[in-house]
Amino acid sequence: MAKWVYRFSEGNASMRPLLGGKGANLAEMTGLGMPIPQGFTVTTEACTEYYRHGKQITDEIQAQIFEAIGWLEEYNGKKFGDTQDPLLVSVRSGARASMPGMMDTILNLGLNDVAVEGFAVKTGNPRFAYDSYRRFIQMFSDVVMEVPKSYFEKIIDEVKADKGVVYDTELTADDLKELIVRFKAVYKEAMKGEEFPQDPKVQLMEAVKAVFRSWDNPRAIVYRRMNDIPGDWGTAVNVQTMVFGNKGDTSGTGVAFTRNPSTGAKGIYGEYLINAQGEDVVAGVRTPQPITQLEKDLPECYSQFMELAMKLENHYKDMQDMEFTIEEGKLYFLQTRNGKRTAQAAIQIACDLVDEGMITPREAVMRIEAKSLDQLLHPMFDTDALKAGEVIGEALPASPGAAAGKVVFTAEEAQEYSTAYTKDAFAVMKAFGLNSRKPAVPEQKIMEKWFKDYGFDRELVLEACSRTINAIHTPSFQYADSILTDWKKAGVKTLADVKGMDARRAERAQNGAVKRLQSYGNGAAAQNNRKTSQNQFHNFKQRDTDYDALMLQNVKEWMDSPE
Repeated sequence: MAKWVYRFSEGNASMRPLLGGKGANLAEMTGLGMPIPQGFTVTTEACTEYYRHGKQITDEIQAQIFEAIGWLEEYNGKKFGDTQDPLLVSVRSGARASMPGMMDTILNLGLNDVAVEGFAVKTGNPRFAYDSYRRFIQMFSDVVMEVPKSYFEKIIDEVKADKGVVYDTELTADDLKELIVRFKAVYKEAMKGEEFPQDPKVQLMEAVKAVFRSWDNPRAIVYRRMNDIPGDWGTAVNVQTMVFGNKGDTSGTGVAFTRNPSTGAKGIYGEYLINAQGEDVVAGVRTPQPITQLEKDLPECYSQFMELAMKLENHYKDMQDMEFTIEEGKLYFLQTRNGKRTAQAAIQIACDLVDEGMITPREAVMRIEAKSLDQLLHPMFDTDALKAGEVIGEALPASPGAAAGKVVFTAEEAQEYSTAYTKDAFAVMKAFGLNSRKPAVPEQKIMEKWFKDYGFDRELVLEACSRTINAIHTPSFQYADSILTDWKKAGVKTLADVKGMDARRAERAQNGAVKRLQSYGNGAAAQNNRKTSQNQFHNFKQRDTDYDALMLQNVKEWMDSPE
């Protein structure tokens, strides 16, 4: 019988293809004696088996998962779904190649309407228990069942406004009970009458399926394509005993690097939050503190953290990206991995590790991605000039900068919009007979104005291009821009608007021509009256044919002609 599930204690770093990066690191850390909340990994092969069976988890794999749950219950002395002291777990994805954001973590899995009451009694902290349950409902709904997170955030904001508080931490246990009731109602409505699942084993299996599905979502597919990751690798699932950073002021959670990922400077770099769970650090709902603040808040935990962080870096011989939780003064590491870094930091770290005798020069060179070197060729601010400059303001680095353009709220919308724009740009270049090359930067900016700022569709823009060619017999973005700008000022939105404007202009021109002809006709009539008069300058009779009148008649016939 194939083995689909491994305890952390059964694996090591060499089993990365089978256990995924996160699972292999958790196994390796367990072997190092690190304080790891224990658990197990459902293998990448189980993921491929899931797809092989038409996106169904086989009975054999499910049986091994439940067997691992039994072991975890015995290890922790708690029961899954127990009404007095329930075992709670987190569920995380873990591909063999790092794929950030493939699937969000699910925390506090195992709680239900009855277990939360026993959990409140066991912990002696009802607020903590109900806060954990509302978080679980929100995460399970969002990550597993794809009920938008915004539905729940709106309810939280409404309750805080009703209670006159600013922060989530200011909500009482009764407030959180109200949130739970309303959250479950949102779930039921979104799931067309289906109640929130109360069986922890059902919760777990649905979460495992969600991780497997995330391997083949559009975001993951695009990421794999960009980073040359084979689609048949699959992802592992890590099920880990919950530890709680939201148990009060002696608890917390955070992320940290053993070196600065931007500059490569040696030294702990990171942030954490007191009385919080993992998603609070990255959600933006609370402002985190620098990791150095931990030394003042919980000095013993900070000292232990620094010791173990350096132990991990020395073991892996690379800068580490770590997640940790402190539960009532006890430190736990949730994961570690080689940290992402800028090109500048990568070179600095590689050189420093060589100087420190941790790696060879050859290893250092191999750690620098060739494509990342492009970053070093970009213009940068002079560091001395920055240091000498006057500081006029400070803020959290929550944004990479400023931008202008159309706002989209999903990766799918962004991709669709980008694809449409690419097609539009190609169509313009083709209309101008320039499709043998890509548009130059100034041409791109002009087209961005047409399609994005003006909001014109392709049909309208191509009409302006056609009129440009007919008018000046050469492609000109400037000439087309003058046409489109005039149309924008005139309130034109569609090609039908342009045709209507053309028709009105033609009508005005025709009316003007008729008036001029009428005026001309009056002049010709006056000339007829003078036909019999004697020419004052020549000794001959006035001509018999009035050519002016004849021309007037011909023009009228031409204007009345159906052609």
